[in-house]
Amino acid sequence: MLGSLFRAVFGTKHERDAKRMRPAVDAINALEPAMQALDDAALRAKTDELRARHGATALEDVFMSVTGRRLDEADAAAEEKTK
Repeated sequence: MLGSLFRAVFGTKHERDAKRMRPAVDAINALEPAMQALDDAALRAKTDELRARHGATALEDVFMSVTGRRLDEADAAAEEKTK
């Protein structure tokens, strides 16, 4: 019963995590049209630009910033690259 009360007040862990990630998801989704407009060569150039900007050697390194948050632009580029 106490667990139900806590879930009603604070939500489940999944709900809290989803709420915390929502701004990043919205930012990535806002970049989608721009990434879709890029051809393969331009997308490759965007990936190289992000690597250079963040001093990363692999795309996975670009995903995480110093704060531990995903870099929205890199994530959108990676998402488009996998389509």
